Amino acid sequence: MSSRLRLAARLCFAWGIEDVEAWMDSVPQRVLDFWQAFDLVEPIGEQWLQTAETNQLIARLVEHEAARLGVEMTPTTIEELMPQRFMREKKTKLKSKAKAVHASTFNSLAAAFGLKEIVDGRNNQSS
Repeated sequence: MSSRLRLAARLCFAWGIEDVEAWMDSVPQRVLDFWQAFDLVEPIGEQWLQTAETNQLIARLVEHEAARLGVEMTPTTIEELMPQRFMREKKTKLKSKAKAVHASTFNSLAAAFGLKEIVDGRNNQSS
């Protein structure tokens, strides 16, 4: 089975379409190209990314505890928990003005909670 047919089958299943081949014949090539590209970033018909992020969080907690006990650990990555066809979106860097706005907002929120000395997102106050 081709990757395009598998993609079409997942789309049809998610949308309740019974005849996959008829649907593929009715859809322009560019539409299938779009959905195939989208599927690389967020697999369709599967809640992979959401599940992978949850599983990564759990794995990181276990790894942290194991490392605390002296076991050498390698952090689990999202890519290890995703299908092989998955391609992560490239991260975009915030422009300096956006960073300043985010920092200002963060510092305002921290002050509202009574935290005064926040440096790089960390509370450096003694308890």
